[in-house]
Amino acid sequence: MLSPAAIQRMFQYLAPRYDLWNRLASFYLDEYWRRAAVNLIPPGSRVLDLCTGTGELVIKMLPRLGAKGQAVGLDFASNMLCIAAQKTEPALQSMPVTVTYLLGDAAALPFPNETFDCLTNGFAMRNMLPSADSVLSEMWRILRPGGRVIILDICRPRSALLARLYRWHLQWVLPLQARMLYHSGQPFQYLKDSIMEFPAPQDFCERLTLHGFTAVQFMPLSAGIAGIFTGLKGPL
Repeated sequence: MLSPAAIQRMFQYLAPRYDLWNRLASFYLDEYWRRAAVNLIPPGSRVLDLCTGTGELVIKMLPRLGAKGQAVGLDFASNMLCIAAQKTEPALQSMPVTVTYLLGDAAALPFPNETFDCLTNGFAMRNMLPSADSVLSEMWRILRPGGRVIILDICRPRSALLARLYRWHLQWVLPLQARMLYHSGQPFQYLKDSIMEFPAPQDFCERLTLHGFTAVQFMPLSAGIAGIFTGLKGPL
């Protein structure tokens, strides 16, 4: 696993073609996965999208939030946030939702306790494994009682056949895409390593429970290639 500073530098570098990377790497399934996550947000919520990247989740949640909702996207890569702001501006012309993008650290969130109704996190928890306990504690702190956490990430499929195909994809297809987009295989090697290091769904659900979240569930997507973890802020 790379250091947090190295991961930050990598995502600064990836930003200009990051959306295209996601589409190619997932064969456009990432669009479906994000919509599935957004559909779990209670309408009219005040939402923090943690590690928002280029704002893909924020843009997709705007119709669900409506005029009473609010979205805040936070990320540690300024290049990502610039792209997110540019992409979001046209969408706001037809949807009266308040959207703010902030530069910040997921392990030390700049918000008072119990600020948000819902917290989303897309394809980023794997990047924060070394500080996952601090991040989950911060998630708990800023959620209001009864607030919902929605974590979308890449997982390892359970099917033996699909797992072999998946490893082949990680071993051969992703490096080729890396050379086409970035003239380097390093970002995709990191993606492969982070997927293999991410805990099994049951283990991560247990980790959420240990941090006080209740009604913790895992929803597999696309035969377990991706999945959504959800939980509520219950009593400690």
